[in-house]
Amino acid sequence: MLANANSSTHPMYEALSFYWEKYRLTYEGGNDFIMKYLQKLSVRESDTDFEMRKSVTYCPAHAKAAINDIKNALFQRAVDIKRINGPTNFLYACDGTDASGVDKQGNTMNSFIGRLILPELLTMAKTGVWIDKPAATPLTRAEQYNIRPYIYQYRTEDIRNWNFDQNNRLVALVLRDHIYAKDIYGLPTTEVERFRFAWLDDTGVHVQFFDANGAPTNKEGGPEELVYDLSLPEIPFAFFEINTSLLTDVADYQVAMLNLASADISYALKANYPFYTEQYNPNIELQHLMRGGQTLEQKPDGTAAEASQAKTPEARVGASQGRRYPTGTERPAFINPSPEPLRVSMEKQSQLEQEIRRLINLNVSNISPTRSSAESKAFDERGLESGLSYIALELEYGERKIAQIWAAYEHSEDVTRIKYPERYSIKTDEERNKEADGLEKSITLSPSLEYKKAAYKEAVMVRIGHKIAADVLEKILGEIDKAEEIVLNQDALYLDLENGLVSTALASEIRGYPKGESEKAAVDHVERLTRIAIAQSKGAAAENPAARGVVDAAPDAKGGVEEKKAANDNTTKDRVIADNTRGKGRKSE
Repeated sequence: MLANANSSTHPMYEALSFYWEKYRLTYEGGNDFIMKYLQKLSVRESDTDFEMRKSVTYCPAHAKAAINDIKNALFQRAVDIKRINGPTNFLYACDGTDASGVDKQGNTMNSFIGRLILPELLTMAKTGVWIDKPAATPLTRAEQYNIRPYIYQYRTEDIRNWNFDQNNRLVALVLRDHIYAKDIYGLPTTEVERFRFAWLDDTGVHVQFFDANGAPTNKEGGPEELVYDLSLPEIPFAFFEINTSLLTDVADYQVAMLNLASADISYALKANYPFYTEQYNPNIELQHLMRGGQTLEQKPDGTAAEASQAKTPEARVGASQGRRYPTGTERPAFINPSPEPLRVSMEKQSQLEQEIRRLINLNVSNISPTRSSAESKAFDERGLESGLSYIALELEYGERKIAQIWAAYEHSEDVTRIKYPERYSIKTDEERNKEADGLEKSITLSPSLEYKKAAYKEAVMVRIGHKIAADVLEKILGEIDKAEEIVLNQDALYLDLENGLVSTALASEIRGYPKGESEKAAVDHVERLTRIAIAQSKGAAAENPAARGVVDAAPDAKGGVEEKKAANDNTTKDRVIADNTRGKGRKSE
């Protein structure tokens, strides 16, 4: 049994706790970040000026925006997560059929992972989930239905100590709980700390609670010592961990941006004002100062002595005031402070913002496995496409651990199988569309059908693969594989059809029309020709169908042009007509 749970911490905990504070404040932002990391401009800045500047300083939370982009790129693929078989109450809690959710607070598993686990994992590199179950014995079927496992999260700072054996089994764990002390009416008054110590031995899993002073307590905070025994093969805790926080190095960038932005705001509010300038003659100024003697004694206002005393010259300035100036001197003027320092600072802040996003993306690509278990090696063999894929695999690992412990609570040998998507992307829609356009353009330049299919499938995955369900994407790719030809330029297809380079059946299929549609269209076309021929069967229609609109039935498609040329030939007519072509606004005779 642990002697001092309140002071027991892992060596890694002590080494990383300083960075955890910076990472958390960087992500959460707000006034706490400003109060912690805003610094004085120099030793000459007074406390009053510093407090005034602090009151108008804002938090440049660009790191949070970049982290949320990564979170959203992972979370938007949650629709493709597959959970198969296992305890029914686990599946119902995961998909929301059970309205209380996996945590008894209404969260589905996707919501719990996306809203709670992902932000903590990306910013702090570690978090954990305790799988619990009420110990009460149900009396009725309705009560029995509600007595099921549920989960809750532990933040990084609350996972105080841990130990794994040579088989990578968690054999000891110290967690810090935050609970409320309540008054006689059962209402919360203050938040107090409680420590949970869990260990695994040959007889099973045991749990003991301690108060903030290290004294044993029970689960409800009572003074009596009580050890809880759990009939489980392992400690009901699932770690989620990556090898580094995405805010490594990035946090310092945001601290620098905070101080730059604060200095800019202070300059814009206090120093960015025009000021008045005027040339003067030093000799005349010296005579003015010498008038009335050299005494520094202050004379009473309104007296003759005060009137003759030297004073600092003053000038009335403003939009409605005029001013004389001596001949040969420059006009008095208002001048502005140089905007260059402010412009350079703003450009530097813009550069820092871009570097923050670049560093976070680089940290994602540098994420590597931290586990040495056989399961982790199996993950490696599957081939990770990117750091996002590994993060997803870590989420899959943690959720599978939750499913295993949940099934153990329910004494079920059928454990839910969980499979996360393997492809992720953090590109913007504009970047994806630009990449897809390039792939589609290359299709028109290649004569290889296999290349066209491969490039088109890649374009589909780049453009919409992250937005649609996996089964829909698989169906689309299958349809591309079955296509006899890939033609993206519909104008070129129409020209090929008109010139007889492709059959109507194949053109119809390429255009995506249902099978057999071209045969129906051919029948309709024949009927259309028949109707036109009947309507225009009189006179020259039988001799020259092209001139009457029946081009497809004419032996010479240019017959209409020749007849029109003959009709416009005035040399065979009795009257002299310069041009008998009917034009705009001209009436027939």
